[in-house]
Amino acid sequence: MYRNPLSPLFALLIISALPQTVLSRTETDHQACQQLFDNARYSEASSPCQKAAQAGDANAQTLLGELYDGGWVSIRTQHSQKNGGRQR
Repeated sequence: MYRNPLSPLFALLIISALPQTVLSRTETDHQACQQLFDNARYSEASSPCQKAAQAGDANAQTLLGELYDGGWVSIRTQHSQKNGGRQR
């Protein structure tokens, strides 16, 4: 049976690219979170801050806490974002 010698190499390249993709998305969310927060665009900052916080970004977790404390994000708002804006 013929076995392509490049198959393991290709698989390794695919696997090694995955963390980079996740990292770049997390970094993008972190940057958007910080920039929107710094520019006092709090309601817009909630989504990227939430994504970055869920990915383990400690700074985004802190900023998200400040958004909650300031009343810019509520549990209800977050619930409707998760459900695509559907009303219950």
